Amino acid sequence: MKKAVWCLVVLLVVMTPLVWADGLQVVIGVIQEKENNAITVNGHIYYPVNENMTLEEFSVGDKVKILYGSNPSGQRYYHAIVKPEESLPTMEVVPPA
Repeated sequence: MKKAVWCLVVLLVVMTPLVWADGLQVVIGVIQEKENNAITVNGHIYYPVNENMTLEEFSVGDKVKILYGSNPSGQRYYHAIVKPEESLPTMEVVPPA
C-alpha cells in the first residue's frame, strides 16, 4: 500500500509540469468584463500568469486574441493578450505563481 501511494505522489510531481507544458491555447473574443488584471472573454475568466502583467491598453468591448493555459483545476491564465490583427509572441510556458 505504501508503495502505491508513493508511486502516485511521484506521478503527480512528474506529470504536473507536463500538463502545463502541453496546454497553451489561443482564443479570440470580446472583453465582457475587466477587474484588476483579470478579464472575462466568451464567458471565461482569464487571470494573469504573473502579477507584472497589466491590461491598461484594453477596455470592455475590445476584441482580443489571448494565449492562455489552464491549471489542473481548470482556471485559465493568460500569457499574452494582443489585438486580433497582431501576432502573439513566442514564449516559454511558465505556470502561475
